[in-house]
Amino acid sequence: MDDNVKNLASAGAAAHHKKNILHVFPTFAIGGQQVRFAHIANACPQDYRHTVIALDGNFDAKSKLLETVDATFIDLRQLKQQHVLQRMQAIQHYLADHQHDVLMTYNWGAIEWALAHRIFHHATTSATATKHVHWEDGFGPEEQQDRLPRRNIFRRLALSDNTKVVVPSHQLQHIAQQDWHVAASQLVYFPNGIALPESRSHTASDTAADKDTPSSKTTEQAQRHLLRWQPYELRKTSLA
Repeated sequence: MDDNVKNLASAGAAAHHKKNILHVFPTFAIGGQQVRFAHIANACPQDYRHTVIALDGNFDAKSKLLETVDATFIDLRQLKQQHVLQRMQAIQHYLADHQHDVLMTYNWGAIEWALAHRIFHHATTSATATKHVHWEDGFGPEEQQDRLPRRNIFRRLALSDNTKVVVPSHQLQHIAQQDWHVAASQLVYFPNGIALPESRSHTASDTAADKDTPSSKTTEQAQRHLLRWQPYELRKTSLA
């Protein structure tokens, strides 16, 4: 076979085997959660195909993604205008019509997608079921002191079964187990930031970068160390 034909065939096979991940964000405005996603997507652009939904229609964080990242962006702000039952039905229809390998939901704003997935998951054969990962980074002002009981109940329903729940702190681990009844086997501790080697030389540019939060570092070196840092538990437990 001609080398060019072989190369084209290899490229086609690689594209076919990309993991297809659906990300549901309450907003894709620039923030810690969105920048962390961009770091991970930028570090392994050849491995995954991303569909990013912003429930408020804000996609400002697109600017953080490299051009090499295979990503599609969908504005579903119209869902907010629907009654909760209509919304749930619309979400289930979307999940049924668009097949993905993994569904990733982010914080309370996307919890309806987590529940809709659970309902749809039970109506799907195990061979075609989409895996689910829920990222929980914290709470809005209405839950800073105490969690709202009705939301705790909703989270218990939505985050049960085989959902992986990713948290950046041990406090959130405790809350997930105590308040939402998430099993320890479902929890993944994924601290914010990128661990760089202690032996790395500390330059003036590094000092300037250190003024930012760890998750905001965008250098190529940080991306390389992110790749080295895997376990990246989700690769082992949720994306395999």
